[in-house]
Amino acid sequence: MSSDFRWGCLSVYEITQLLKFRENPQKAKPKVRELAHHKLEEVEQHLTELTTLRNELRLLTNLCGTREEGCPILESFDKETDGQ
Repeated sequence: MSSDFRWGCLSVYEITQLLKFRENPQKAKPKVRELAHHKLEEVEQHLTELTTLRNELRLLTNLCGTREEGCPILESFDKETDGQ
């Protein structure tokens, strides 16, 4: 398992907090764990949303290729732009 961490996934505030935690790492461990747990929850939520989006796009792509009467991607786009 790699110990490399992707700093780009953290906000400026979160990075600031981690930098402050370096002053007393032993005492800060529970706070660091809490911050990481919160970030993990955010990532899992994004994964759920992305999985739903992927499934919807897969369905629309398949329907667009198999339907002769139109393309649901374009129909959906038309509905969105007509409503504005």
